[in-house]
Amino acid sequence: MDDNLEFIVRGKGSDISNDFLEPIIIPIETHEAKLGIKNFATYNNIPNIEDGRNNRLKIKVPGDGDFKIFALDTGAYELSIIAQQLTEWIEITYPDLKDVEENFKLIGNEATSKAEFLFKDDYGVDFGVDHSICELLGFKKERKFHGKGRYIASEIVNIANVTQMIFNCSLTESNYINGRETPFLYNCGIDVPVGYRLARELTDISYKNLTTSQISHIRVWIVDQNGAPINLRNDDLVVTLSLKLKRRVTEVSIAS
Repeated sequence: MDDNLEFIVRGKGSDISNDFLEPIIIPIETHEAKLGIKNFATYNNIPNIEDGRNNRLKIKVPGDGDFKIFALDTGAYELSIIAQQLTEWIEITYPDLKDVEENFKLIGNEATSKAEFLFKDDYGVDFGVDHSICELLGFKKERKFHGKGRYIASEIVNIANVTQMIFNCSLTESNYINGRETPFLYNCGIDVPVGYRLARELTDISYKNLTTSQISHIRVWIVDQNGAPINLRNDDLVVTLSLKLKRRVTEVSIAS
């Protein structure tokens, strides 16, 4: 007789695990055992800017010959929010400056998908710092400019650095992603805005073969499309796994 079991794995962050007080024995002699993801739930608080990785640049303002470091806190930012934070930092750091919003602008060109700095005064930007934000904005790290003008990034904006969530499990056979062997169960795109609940309820579960006949520990971890661990910022993650047991068909020999 076929049967199904479900396991709920709950924890914080993108790497969670559960131990069983009593191991579950899989009757592999009589059954085929496969595992799949039934559902998961968390929140889209995945940062695209992280302190100590990609959160800094230097800014020069009119009347000051020095470039000073501007740094963002770890978080999930749209280009418009980065622009707002830049403007507010200049206004707070240099309270005597007039018309900052009018004279210093960071915008996104919807036609080209590139970031642009527009200066109507002697402002400047230097991306040549440790933990530079250059790649996210599409600029080269060696890029430095100042004075009135329009300064366009050489590459498109890379705001959404995590586009796929790939769920791996310690109990299943490996598959391949871009030629790399990995025990993934399921992958999905991120289709909700920052801060919103990110969840799936699967009606067509993709099952993978188990690599064990005894379950005493389950680990589930999520990586992005490049295989890097996803930073859920210690938010809650709940994953329901479905174990499918199917009785093997015994071959019958018919004597001639």
